[in-house]
Amino acid sequence: MERAGEEEEVIVDARGTEREQRRSFRDLSERLGGRGGGEEQDAWVMTYMDVITLMLTLFVMLLAYADRGEESLQQVTGGLAQAVGAESIIELPAPKPSIVPAIDKTMDALADRMRAMGLAEGVEIEHDGESVKVQLSEKLLFSVGEARISEFAFEQLEPIVALLREESYRITVEGHTDDVPIANERFPSNWELSSARAAYVVRYLIEEGIAPARLGAVGYADTRPRAENIDEQGRGRNRRVTLVLEHAGESENE
Repeated sequence: MERAGEEEEVIVDARGTEREQRRSFRDLSERLGGRGGGEEQDAWVMTYMDVITLMLTLFVMLLAYADRGEESLQQVTGGLAQAVGAESIIELPAPKPSIVPAIDKTMDALADRMRAMGLAEGVEIEHDGESVKVQLSEKLLFSVGEARISEFAFEQLEPIVALLREESYRITVEGHTDDVPIANERFPSNWELSSARAAYVVRYLIEEGIAPARLGAVGYADTRPRAENIDEQGRGRNRRVTLVLEHAGESENE
């Protein structure tokens, strides 16, 4: 009888211990998660994820329309602003005015004056969208192997100089030669010859009233040919001085 009573007491104690453990776990869960409010406390996570998703969608749309031009991007941002009730989402900077039309005008004026003076044989005009290049042949400017400008060239260059004096473009004078080596006391190589020719043209332009700050000189020897150096015609095209006209604003920014 005593053993039976002891067994019954042990069962009662075990049941009491189990109830205490359940009560402890329930109290711990309520302290960590809130009493009956676990879903409410997790609701901010869903709201946060919604905001992140909307922002990602917005950036993807802006990136997709970025290559379609400013007008399309303005339409998209305007529609998004209207949808969210905002006045504006993105303020796009005003586009910079293109300088190509002004350069084209200079090129046309140069070409017209040269045609009027009959300089087409010794002068060529090139335009690459960013600069105007006036190609002056060696025969127009120099004697063979010389860097001083000939007397004949002064008169022929006058209309070009007059036009350059009226404008404000940056002028880089480039000297070029063919691949025939030169070696004398004045010019040990084509590098010295091409640089000296460019420098003499710059000095001439300064004497004619063009501001030195607008000018620059560089010699390229035979490294930038216009034609192959396989015959006299090709070598004659490569022996030249090039006036490179660039917009003053672009040159200063660089």
